[in-house]
Amino acid sequence: MNCSPFDLRDYWFEELSPEERRQVETHVAGCSGCHEEFERLRLTRQALSHLREEEMPRRIAFVSDKVFEPTRFARWWSGMPKLAFGLALVLAVFFGGVWATHPSLSVETGKWQLAFGGGSAQALAEMEARHTAQMRTVEETYELMMKQMNQLYLRQAEMAPASYRQ
Repeated sequence: MNCSPFDLRDYWFEELSPEERRQVETHVAGCSGCHEEFERLRLTRQALSHLREEEMPRRIAFVSDKVFEPTRFARWWSGMPKLAFGLALVLAVFFGGVWATHPSLSVETGKWQLAFGGGSAQALAEMEARHTAQMRTVEETYELMMKQMNQLYLRQAEMAPASYRQ
């Protein structure tokens, strides 16, 4: 609260003439609100006067300064784990794909060759039959699940009030 004809901060910064200072002092003596603000300003000034003075830094460094940028080697080295992980992942996918498509590959004389046994065509036919049966099972399960979800949806729609069904 400041109902004084002058700003109380001007009093503490000594920006008022001697006569204006006397006017502020007489007003503060009679006004309780201004007296409280006057005392707060006095305590603040007192606390600030007890702080030691420190020299301002000559230069303030910013994060964007060249000093803080990593060297070319540091940038390259920090990217190595990502590169190694990516390369390992690519190799794993590649060799996993080769193994999945040709599980009977073997290494002979430094070359990949198919290890054809007596029943390789029969094994392939059995795998295709298993795959077809599994796909049929998946399709049947999907159709059953869709029917059950439709029935659930219809039951919920029937339980909803008539105003929601419109």
